[in-house]
Amino acid sequence: MHLLIAFLLILTTGLPAVAQGRDDAPIVLALPASTRALSMGNAFLIGSSEASALFYNPAMSEVSGISLDIQRYGGAGTTVSLAGGVEWWGGWVGAGVQAAQYGVRPSALTRGYGENALAEGGTAGVAEHVAVLAYARSIKWLHLALTGKLVDQRAAGGNATAGALDISTGLAVRGINIGLAVQNIGRDYDFLGVELSPPLRVTAGAALARSAPVGPLDVMLAAALSREAGGTLVPGAGIEIGYWPIQGRTFFFRAGIRDPADEATQPWTAGLGFSGDAISLDYAVIAFDGASASHRLTLRWRD
Repeated sequence: MHLLIAFLLILTTGLPAVAQGRDDAPIVLALPASTRALSMGNAFLIGSSEASALFYNPAMSEVSGISLDIQRYGGAGTTVSLAGGVEWWGGWVGAGVQAAQYGVRPSALTRGYGENALAEGGTAGVAEHVAVLAYARSIKWLHLALTGKLVDQRAAGGNATAGALDISTGLAVRGINIGLAVQNIGRDYDFLGVELSPPLRVTAGAALARSAPVGPLDVMLAAALSREAGGTLVPGAGIEIGYWPIQGRTFFFRAGIRDPADEATQPWTAGLGFSGDAISLDYAVIAFDGASASHRLTLRWRD
């Protein structure tokens, strides 16, 4: 336990010294990567077996099956992710891809922009792609994972390729899964004449290890606190309520609240879900100023 605490302190206090350059690109690495998590304030359920765990904290997950996510930002932007995992070499290995295609104002390409910019649109087309490979295993009571990323970014006739690394860990304490992930550790790179760096982030998260029965309902809780490269703290928390009128058929309602990095994004999130046999379907929505919204849908298949 003392080694884990020391590890967390080293990573957290070392964050400002690592980040150089503009730390908001490519934005696909900073966007929500799970429909279930997004609907709960982007607080990922630590220990969840869904494949999108490899985009958050895969250390305590035992991923099996495949998930496909699609998110639309009005008519201006689209993100897609595909992920899956299998048992391998005493742990599990997961692979996935993320893609974002959207338009922004030309002046924003070298100044930076938030998630709301994807819904606003613009004449400068941007395409971002990420290939992800993760390996996780347990060493006694401690869970560890390493995730490698290869990023490709294209806009305005320019393109750049960069690498990044995630380190995540987790443990179970009295019915609660606790995790820490340091994401997007990478070197600065040149894009359109501007020095950029991957959006370095440290996230501490916690979630119930099992749902809590409340009458006929099953309740899950999750919370997360992220520290961005500039020192900004971004909290989020959510609740999931499950109801199964028939064994093996469960309906979900989810809600959450977060403090987004940009002021144009509304703090509340919500979503619905259904799980039956090996198939799950999840939906989430977030809102922006000006009555625009983003909708995300996930289809998951489990072994």
